[in-house]
Amino acid sequence: MAKDPTEWLLGTLQAASTMKVVNDSAERAIALMQQYNLSLTKNEEQKQLLCLVEKHKKQYPTCTKSAL
Repeated sequence: MAKDPTEWLLGTLQAASTMKVVNDSAERAIALMQQYNLSLTKNEEQKQLLCLVEKHKKQYPTCTKSAL
């Protein structure tokens, strides 16, 4: 309370700008779908496609329009 409120704002903005945003629920849902699909998929071509998608996600972890 001894600091000026504008200093609070600057500290908050600096902290927020360094935080990494993660969509945990979406990542969990994708992992669950992949696991489910692998358990159901008997076709080798479909398994290879799923592996290709996973490889692409690892190769381009920040695949956004601005990054491309």
